[in-house]
Amino acid sequence: EIEYIQEIWKSSSNAVLLFGDAGSGKSGIALRLGQLLSYQGASVLFLRANDFPYNQDPISIIQNRTALNTPLLHGLQILSERKEVVIIVDQLDTVAGSDLGKSFVSFINSLAGIQKIKLLAVSRDYEYRNDPDISKFNFQTVLSGELSAEQSKLFLSQLGIREPSQEILNLSTNLLNLSLIGEVTKRIDFSTKNLMSRAELWRHYINSIQLREGDDVADYILQLSRTVTARGERTFTVSFPKAEYRRKLLSRGILVEAPGRRYGFRHMQIQEFLCAYSFLPEQSNIQRLKEEINNPLLRGVI
Repeated sequence: EIEYIQEIWKSSSNAVLLFGDAGSGKSGIALRLGQLLSYQGASVLFLRANDFPYNQDPISIIQNRTALNTPLLHGLQILSERKEVVIIVDQLDTVAGSDLGKSFVSFINSLAGIQKIKLLAVSRDYEYRNDPDISKFNFQTVLSGELSAEQSKLFLSQLGIREPSQEILNLSTNLLNLSLIGEVTKRIDFSTKNLMSRAELWRHYINSIQLREGDDVADYILQLSRTVTARGERTFTVSFPKAEYRRKLLSRGILVEAPGRRYGFRHMQIQEFLCAYSFLPEQSNIQRLKEEINNPLLRGVI
């Protein structure tokens, strides 16, 4: 995908949209591409849409954080005349449907009009096809593909799974699922025969948190996912009840540290799944979900 994006930039278009299923490695591709070009001397601006406050204009925030002393778009245009400029906007789907999302789409369209700026926008497949703003991008598209069967077998063998079932192989073509398989199979008594579907995999992931980190930590992270999702937050401040909660959740890779002394879930689908799981005992219907989660994250939870 990285080579393909670079070929498009060289031959036909300065604006590319990278899309794919949740957990297919889109953010990893975008980050690696940004690092590679930065090492080669380009000026790279890497933005995660979900790092921005929902009630502020992203252009104003970027303007304040950069050293440009001219209006942002004009300054970027001048810079692009002098050297290679690459702008990557990741996690665009996380703000789809919100005012922040519309602001980002407008910003991205303005950037696409600056011929010498290389632009990459990143979105999940669903929002790319269904969001009224993102779906209107007239950009070259690149699909973030899944692992091949042979690649999956190689990674599974490194996890100690020598003869995977077809169900395991199908699950492990997705990078996020593969990482969760690695998590749940750390249990000595775990049998991969228990993994017959993605729902089963994620349920075992919850069980692994309960068994390894304790019920209190598991209950806390379920409630935290629900609280921050109801507020429409991807990054958030946290006052941990105990210091060990912070240590366990960071060490396990469930939470990650974000800029500004904030935190976030390692992957947005983990946040959405944990939030959805927290609702199950209540047997909530769609209306109940809408009452508690009145923001763009509702779709992922459902």
